[in-house]
Amino acid sequence: MPITNTMSHFRSSFIFAVLVLSLAALAVPVLADGDTGFVRITSSPGGAFVYIDDIYRGVTSSQGPSSDIVVTSGVQHTVRVSKQGYQDYATTFSVDAGELSELDTNLPPVTQTSRFGTIGVQSVPGGANVYIDGIYHGLTPTQTGSFLSQDVIAGKHIVSVMLDGYVTYSTTVVLDLGERKDVVANLNQDRPDGSIQVRTSPDGATVTLDGTNSRTSPVTFANVDVGTHTVVATRDGYYSVSRTVQVTAGQTAQLDLDLTPIGPSYGSAWIRSAPSGADIYLDGLYRGSTPATIGSLGVGSHTVLLRLSGYQEYSTSIQVSADRTTELMATMTALPPSAGSVDVISYPSGASVYLDGVYYGQTTSWDALDLPGIAPGSHTCRLSLTGYYDYVTTVAVTAGKVTNLVATLKDLPSSNPHGQVAVVSAPSGAGVYIDNAYRGITPLTVRDVTKGAHTLLIRMSGYQDWTTSVQVVEGETAQVSSTLVQVGAPSTAATTAVTTAATTAAPTATTAVPTTTRSGLLDGLALAGIALAGLLAVRVRR
Repeated sequence: MPITNTMSHFRSSFIFAVLVLSLAALAVPVLADGDTGFVRITSSPGGAFVYIDDIYRGVTSSQGPSSDIVVTSGVQHTVRVSKQGYQDYATTFSVDAGELSELDTNLPPVTQTSRFGTIGVQSVPGGANVYIDGIYHGLTPTQTGSFLSQDVIAGKHIVSVMLDGYVTYSTTVVLDLGERKDVVANLNQDRPDGSIQVRTSPDGATVTLDGTNSRTSPVTFANVDVGTHTVVATRDGYYSVSRTVQVTAGQTAQLDLDLTPIGPSYGSAWIRSAPSGADIYLDGLYRGSTPATIGSLGVGSHTVLLRLSGYQEYSTSIQVSADRTTELMATMTALPPSAGSVDVISYPSGASVYLDGVYYGQTTSWDALDLPGIAPGSHTCRLSLTGYYDYVTTVAVTAGKVTNLVATLKDLPSSNPHGQVAVVSAPSGAGVYIDNAYRGITPLTVRDVTKGAHTLLIRMSGYQDWTTSVQVVEGETAQVSSTLVQVGAPSTAATTAVTTAATTAAPTATTAVPTTTRSGLLDGLALAGIALAGLLAVRVRR
């Protein structure tokens, strides 16, 4: 009897050890396949400008550690660290996916000729916004003959001058060491713009122009740039509608939108692509990236557009049936060698992206905005977000390549007393309510949310309501992710993540890439579990 008890004890210990240590080893997921890593750059002295691949990425910290910068993994990058009065530091580096590379730089003082020059900017009329290489530097003086002066690194720079009601002025300035060049921008008041008049049936829908300007229908949007724009109408209890409209100078485009009530019959779509990661636009609305399940779709035909950098756009239609999931597997075709692509990320997210004046969509906090099929050469890219200065830069597109653009937007003075809430759900297409007010469907970034605690409700027909409390911080973005549970399914804790990311600072590793790595400790636990299990098994046999 004692021997039996002893053997029983060892068997129980064996099973317990295997279960506990195996579960511990699996508690943290393996690093997901990705194409980004991080670099942390410090300088002595601090306060130096950081340029990666000739794109401004922020300033090194004067106190404490600097923020992590997201970069593409597996490729060679150039970095330049610059501070006035000190010699530049330049080198190359590369990082592996999900890994962090640290770069410490020492900037010696300039002892001979200055490496900087000066650009002076004047505009007629004055009071215009001045951007140098996409970075805001202030307003032109209103006093005749005065200049806004800015010291910059010697070399080539793009100067843009912008004023509401006038055509944007842009020019290239090449500076030698210690040289000063003045730019006089005579702004043209005959701005080529038009307007868009939107009516919905029924009235009272929220109408959004290019993802940022939201008003209640019927509405007229004035002073709209000439070109292609996207109008989206949403209303609680109705399917959202998206339309593309062409604006002509001096003309008013008329748009009538009929909203369809969400009926008792609906279906869903499961959309995949090879390769995955393509942006999904269903009936013109962004719905996330492949693979994704999109719910609450009306019965009938729907258009699907997939965009992925390096590949041709994929367009088709699907037929949705009641209470069924329609599957779509799209094989993407590589772009011909005569075209390139642009990937756009912004901090904060939610910025409207225009390339050569054409609206392409909004940046998100969970994926880059893909712009495939762009002709090689130089293109003007503008990012616009309420409460921030426009970010304007020139993008050089190379045939057969993907150009990455990372834009850090600058707050307008005292204009950002609110925060943002970015919401995703699985499946997507769920209604989002903040403090019982309908705000749109997932995936969604809600702007101008007052700081403090708010109640968030995510609702979709056929699924249990999902609620949480979210804390909004001034000038920051609270990110919410939820997995909905079907009605009638066993009630389990829904997957949720609520994080807050600063909108004016460079991203940290945990904010920019929500993946986790298996730690060495857990791998050690797994090996220890196997070893312990073997020892216990030997003792049991004895």
